Amino acid sequence: NEFVKWRNLVNYFTPMPLFETLTLALSGELNLGYAYGDPGFIPLQERYFAGGANSIRGFDEGGIGYSRNIRFLNYPGGYRTYLGGEASFIGNVELRYPLTEIFQVVSFLDMGSVYRELGDFDPSEFRFSTGAGIRVKIPGLNAMIRFDLAVPLRKFDEDDTEFFHFSFGQSF
Repeated sequence: NEFVKWRNLVNYFTPMPLFETLTLALSGELNLGYAYGDPGFIPLQERYFAGGANSIRGFDEGGIGYSRNIRFLNYPGGYRTYLGGEASFIGNVELRYPLTEIFQVVSFLDMGSVYRELGDFDPSEFRFSTGAGIRVKIPGLNAMIRFDLAVPLRKFDEDDTEFFHFSFGQSF
């Protein structure tokens, strides 16, 4: 397969002017891919996916965008698999507040989408979610456990949602 990919990720962190203990965390990610030559498409494992604990919370891991039902003879209902896209945009805004050295609470707004082809990029297809979370720093290990509850504000029929996310480390 012949293709090129470009990924641009920007993170910005700043203390809030009126409340020094609050931190505003912003993240933007733009991914673009283009297939040229033979066979003229980007393989599934190289495509971009969105949704999940580290992109757009409130949606299942990779659960945004185009999907197809795969059927088997011995499993008549089949299952749905997501196909990703040649382009994606993900934007995150978090407001972080440390309760103690170990506990931190956050509120967030996530947005973005996946586009089947590079030319399909359209901000009117953005999905939005919001929610809150707790971060627990594990003393001595320099590690963090993350619990997030998220609610999709805008979703499409083909999207899979997931309201609870558990992960390690900050989201960005």
